This record gives sequence, structure tokens and C-alpha cells, in this order.
Amino acid sequence: MLVRILADNPGKSFTRNIDLKFTTTVKELLRDGRDASVQQILRETLENFETSKTDDETLTTLRNMWRKEK
Repeated sequence: MLVRILADNPGKSFTRNIDLKFTTTVKELLRDGRDASVQQILRETLENFETSKTDDETLTTLRNMWRKEK
């Protein structure tokens, strides 16, 4: 949820720090996370990024990972 808030405000100044290591960690959390509520928030956030953050090129690796994991 915090990632979603920070992606909206301040926006690209935050998301430029999302790198391959962060994307890999999110992927592992999606696959192996045990808490259903964390999984749900993460999926909602990634879905939001896919639909509303298409102009933010710094989220490309995260969006591509999400498309493959769906």
C-alpha cells in the first residue's frame, strides 16, 4: 500500500528507484507470501500500476513481471 501511495505522490521521483532487485522481491512475495491480505493488497497495487501508470517508464519491469505472473 505504501508503494502505491508513493508512486502517486511524489511519483516518478520515487518510482525511479524501483529496480530489478525490487521487482524480484515482489515476485517472490507474490509466489511465496503466506499472508492473504498482503497478497491481495499487492495484487491490487500491481493491477493499479498496470492500468493507471502506463506513462511511467520506470515501472516497466514491475508491470512486465505482473503480466507474466497473472
